[in-house]
Amino acid sequence: MVAELRAALLDADLSARPTLRELTDDDVAAVVALDREAFGDDAWAEEVYLRREDWGCLLIVAERVGRDGGSVLWGYVGIEPRGERCGVASLAVAKDVRRHGIGSRLLGVALDVARRAGAASVDLEVHPSNSVAIEFYGKHGFEPFGSVADYYGVDGGSALLMRHELHRMDVAAEH
Repeated sequence: MVAELRAALLDADLSARPTLRELTDDDVAAVVALDREAFGDDAWAEEVYLRREDWGCLLIVAERVGRDGGSVLWGYVGIEPRGERCGVASLAVAKDVRRHGIGSRLLGVALDVARRAGAASVDLEVHPSNSVAIEFYGKHGFEPFGSVADYYGVDGGSALLMRHELHRMDVAAEH
């Protein structure tokens, strides 16, 4: 019932839209819990999030700040440089607030950040059986371009590679 109420709140109250900001160490426990909810045994360890700067990943969180000042983490996206490209390292949205545009908003910001940083494209890996994610990324301009064998381990299978070609704009002209 709480999930239904939370979903109704999203539809009813425009102020319930989350704010986006960079992840801080204070967010790590909530991100790890969300990651476990979304990816189960394939979730990243807490240490990965705490060492995010060591591997060059920018993590952006979507949070809802309540009237009482408390906040709830609704999702996150990780974007990392990969040479001339960037990669979506991970994207997850809490189950009870999915299909309300939070993932689209997170992905849109990640694509904009990559474009503004000069990337020509953004790549990602997704399990070929994850039709919901493949459809989601397809709606956002990602197209399959290959696969990686044993990406998810010997028993986990290969990963489908998807790419979004970015259209570079003169960022200075936007201001």
